[in-house]
Amino acid sequence: MKSIWLTMAVGIFGGLGVFLYGMRVMSQGLESVGGDTMRKWLQRFTSHPIAGIFTGLLVTCVIQSSSATTVMLVSLVHAGFLNLAQGISVILGANIGTTLTGWLVAILGFKIKIAKFALPAVGAGVLFIFLSTKNRNRAIWGEILVGFGLLFLGLMFMKDSVSVLKQSESIKQMLHAYSASSGLFSMMIIIGIGTIVTVVIQSSSATMALTITLAHQGLIDFPTAAALILGENIGTTITANLAAIGTEVTAQRAARAHFIFNISGVLWAMILFMPFLSLVDMLVPGDPFAKELAVRKGAIAPHMAAFHTTFNIINTLLFLPFIGILAKIATKMVSSGTPSAEPTLKYINQGGTPATPDVALVLVKKELVRMHSLIIEMFDKTIEGLNDPKKDLSTSASDVRECKSLVVTLEDALKEYLMKLSESRLSRTTSVEVTSAIHIAHHIKNTSKHIKRLHSLLEGLRKDKRQLSTQAQEELPNMVKQVKELLELVHTSIEEYKPIADQAEELEQGVKKLRNELRIKHTKRLQDGSCELVSGLTYIDMLAHFRQIGNDSFNIAKFITEAYEESQ
Repeated sequence: MKSIWLTMAVGIFGGLGVFLYGMRVMSQGLESVGGDTMRKWLQRFTSHPIAGIFTGLLVTCVIQSSSATTVMLVSLVHAGFLNLAQGISVILGANIGTTLTGWLVAILGFKIKIAKFALPAVGAGVLFIFLSTKNRNRAIWGEILVGFGLLFLGLMFMKDSVSVLKQSESIKQMLHAYSASSGLFSMMIIIGIGTIVTVVIQSSSATMALTITLAHQGLIDFPTAAALILGENIGTTITANLAAIGTEVTAQRAARAHFIFNISGVLWAMILFMPFLSLVDMLVPGDPFAKELAVRKGAIAPHMAAFHTTFNIINTLLFLPFIGILAKIATKMVSSGTPSAEPTLKYINQGGTPATPDVALVLVKKELVRMHSLIIEMFDKTIEGLNDPKKDLSTSASDVRECKSLVVTLEDALKEYLMKLSESRLSRTTSVEVTSAIHIAHHIKNTSKHIKRLHSLLEGLRKDKRQLSTQAQEELPNMVKQVKELLELVHTSIEEYKPIADQAEELEQGVKKLRNELRIKHTKRLQDGSCELVSGLTYIDMLAHFRQIGNDSFNIAKFITEAYEESQ
């Protein structure tokens, strides 16, 4: 007995590990290939609940991971791209989309000799990876093949390991004694087991594969397998709730709505359990209740996949008219509470589950827009003091210092986040965008230092009761105008993520040329004594900082353009 249990446990543990790793590699590869498209779908096509459901369904089918969809979703809700109702509609669709894995396992895993395509898929995938070392995007397709092959290889290991149990009559009798058809109490225990296993494994797809394997080998009957599937639907909600840890309340509410939706569905399915099983049996050919194992084996896997899909479709249709009510319940479950101190990064959830790379970049860009908005604010406050020699600078000095301090803090936090993100498996395009974002944040910080220095030079003049020469005061507005135009152009480029390197270079060269011309004129004024020395040197320093602001702005535009061109 011990030998049988040990052999089975080792085989299932190893097979499950190979299955999970294959699922992860395939899911990450599919996400790398289509992640940006998936993110755009989530943003664009969720205005109506039905559109949101279909979007969630399609995204989950494409990237083959409801977990990735929910993490992506929570990040977008947290950043304000989606509201709570839109987020809930996507979750409903994701629940349907994740059932595709069950069909793949049921049809391919139990209708075809797995080894005939699992090992060739791994071999072809590895070969493709080695032949595509210089092209990361093509190598990802090799990784998808490897993941696909490992997924079914793990399933084969689990099938072989579970078949060992059939050698023990006592084990078979014990498993059959806890059929979900024997009563409500047994059904609740089995649902609880499905929930716990899914929470531990953190993959409803893996739990589904294991359940189908047990049923296919005749160790559990169709009602028991169906009850385990209901438990898996509860257990999978833990992913969204973990992703919501540390996020703002709207994201937490979306995760709670996911839990309410699935637990409510399980409750009605328990009440109508046997009639529901009969409905599924009517829809799918074969007899999953047959006493003969040979007959049952041919029918039970597709029946289980159909049960999973039908349950989620019916549950979605039932809840579709009540998405608003579901949102209100979730809102009451997660109250706003006492406002806490504003986090360093406003759109990025630093404490919870990290967003997928493509969604993370969307959030990073919003943080960069926020940082550059502070630059515009600093510049405007500085120029106000420059234009009005009598203006009190104490208030603007405090504002400029605070803005500069926040920009530096944001740059540090953003750099740390991007460095962690760069450790993930990134496509070449995403990797270029991450590197560009690091450089952009650095140049925004440099810009803040130069603007802060400009304001300090003005403060020094006021403190010493000095003024720039009349000629200098007449020359500066043209410089201010050109630098301001460059800053606004760059801000639009960050906000809309469009290439403007050529335009920025033209403006930057104009700033550089003007600075050289003004410095030559001013040097002559200093030499002939028509300008006071201390004020004159301050003016030259100001021109230098305007020049540096222009240079950093051009560098920002250059990195945005490079990243944009890489993505095309």
